Amino acid sequence: MNKVATVTKRSPRKGGIGISPGESVVADMSPPLAGCRFIYISESTVMGRPETFAFPCAEDGTVTDWLEMDISQTGALSWRKVLEDAGYAIEESE
Repeated sequence: MNKVATVTKRSPRKGGIGISPGESVVADMSPPLAGCRFIYISESTVMGRPETFAFPCAEDGTVTDWLEMDISQTGALSWRKVLEDAGYAIEESE
């Protein structure tokens, strides 16, 4: 089975979706990752270093669990890299 992450919401840098100061996306994961169909991924340098965080979320991007998922990365500032490193091809909706 092919792994595909379809980006359903995307926000440019400077503002993000919700609290993210960098670029952020909501991805529809097929198959689900760690039991999560939707994942909120945000890029941040708030703590003085590049980090990309991933959290389970609802379809609208509301985070449902603030415990970081294992695919989160410190030292990387790229939601694309996080998804690709997890083995998912990326598709953009619309």
